[in-house]
Amino acid sequence: MIVVGENSYVTRQELIDYAAARGITVADAAETDVLLILANDFLETYDGRFVGSRAEAGQSQAWPRQGAIIRGFEMPDDEVPVLVEQVQMEIALDINAGVDVYNRTDRQHVTRERVDGAVEVAYAEPNVVSARIQQSKALMILRQLTGGKMINLERR
Repeated sequence: MIVVGENSYVTRQELIDYAAARGITVADAAETDVLLILANDFLETYDGRFVGSRAEAGQSQAWPRQGAIIRGFEMPDDEVPVLVEQVQMEIALDINAGVDVYNRTDRQHVTRERVDGAVEVAYAEPNVVSARIQQSKALMILRQLTGGKMINLERR
């Protein structure tokens, strides 16, 4: 079982319950711990963009933080905000669904543009709105944790 505070903000059971509430089944097994660790690793790459600063110099993870204002409220510097837990679980669910969080492919790539009075744009693949909404939930939460700074979830 994952020890909260070492390599995850949430426990395996919390992820299982969170997923079940959304109609997703996540195994009560070591593979789920790996999902949480991978999600945490990705989340921690945003440490420098999060609002506030680490509460203590030697802490192993980015949260808790001091001076972090989320949704208009200053967060206690000895607590991990619920949004942090939620975004880790959303990232874990994305990874579980096969999404490469470092190289998201939910954006369409322009293959052709033409301007002759009217603008014409062609995309590499059809627009799949439902997949884009599901995959961007973690991004929406991350924006709140970074003070609304734009975050690009694609490596270039």
